[in-house]
Amino acid sequence: MPKSSLADFMSDWETLLKNVTDTATELPDMNVYKTALEQLAERARDGIALAHSRRGFKQQETLERRSVMVEGKDAAAKLRSAIKAHFGPRSERLIQYGMTPIRKRSRKADSKNKKPKPGEPAPASPSETTPQES
Repeated sequence: MPKSSLADFMSDWETLLKNVTDTATELPDMNVYKTALEQLAERARDGIALAHSRRGFKQQETLERRSVMVEGKDAAAKLRSAIKAHFGPRSERLIQYGMTPIRKRSRKADSKNKKPKPGEPAPASPSETTPQES
């Protein structure tokens, strides 16, 4: 007796039905049981066929969704570029549309992030410049 896949069950059921049909004279009154299994096997075949067709549709829908996503990203980039061209790259209005305007850096931020050039001594840290009591 098969244990796992529907294909195994289908193969087993078809073999059983064929053998019962071939030996119908030896097995009286089996038509009730045989008919029930035949109907279930037919439903299983229909279900398998439907699953295969749905798989094809699902793959096609996935491809279409990906295509729409690519086209949508391109259209959104064009729209953002047009908005940026309209307001200017420095306009604070760009924030309303989810874009970051170009801003000047402040001098404080520049001096904090400034790295020493090769050959220059590194600036002293605040703990080194503060005298410590022993």
